[in-house]
Amino acid sequence: MSDQEVRELERRARESGEPADQAALLLAQQRAGLLEPTRLRAQAYLGDPAARLALGPERPTRWDRLAPFVASWFSEPLAPDLEAAWANLVQLEERCGTFPEALREWLLLSHGRAGCDVAESAVLAPDFVVVQEGRLPVFCDRQGRWSYAVELEAGEEDPPVYLNASPEPLSSAAEVIWLGLLFGVAEAAAWDYPESSFSGLPGLSALQANRTRSPAQICERLEQVAGPLSPFDPWRAERMAQEFDLSDPPHFTLRAYLGEEVLVVTDDHPAGHGGWTYLTARSQEAFAEASAWLDLE
Repeated sequence: MSDQEVRELERRARESGEPADQAALLLAQQRAGLLEPTRLRAQAYLGDPAARLALGPERPTRWDRLAPFVASWFSEPLAPDLEAAWANLVQLEERCGTFPEALREWLLLSHGRAGCDVAESAVLAPDFVVVQEGRLPVFCDRQGRWSYAVELEAGEEDPPVYLNASPEPLSSAAEVIWLGLLFGVAEAAAWDYPESSFSGLPGLSALQANRTRSPAQICERLEQVAGPLSPFDPWRAERMAQEFDLSDPPHFTLRAYLGEEVLVVTDDHPAGHGGWTYLTARSQEAFAEASAWLDLE
């Protein structure tokens, strides 16, 4: 496509303001090499109707829930400077090599976010990208006890995640980052931090409940109204078995339920061996109702 044709589409899109004309311009810019596909997808994830129209119904949707979640649970909405974000991504890939597509999108969308550095856990951030032996951590413990990482040479858009040096793949990178975000909000709110590792938080009602109703029971109750929850951290079953000298590794997972007003993150654990549940809510009313419903103390 010639420069003149692109300029004509720019004029038409500017004058009409119609999403269809803007979508045609975006596609023309992409065909002319003026717009990277990753940037176009980032615009779609941020809710740009023209970008969504240009990509069509088959576009990836893995980060669609991110902008609404950030708008509801963080102090500032998701509004990255995509120009600066792209320049930073180019620099990172010059140093580290090309990232899988899901992580390229994430690094654009999360650009400019800088949360606290005292939280126990952290998700991948544009200013903290460390590749070790071909693996890039996407959710990790700041004390270095555990790290969920992807293999940069995996050759997949949304590659599987591995715990530390484990050869067994767990969930996908996007799902692990998502659960890391949920955990980060619950953790920061319960410990009264003004920020998670991702960004600043508004005033939230929260508690960390220990040794109350079994998290397995809580998950069963949540599933009655929320459907199946996402299992996480299957590796911890083996570690729990070693700690408590159990002959059969228990089913031990971190699960999360996100509603419009309430976030619950809970650990499944063997009976009698502790465990915890984080309850976080956007209002005192929702917090009191959820706390009573879950029978937390």
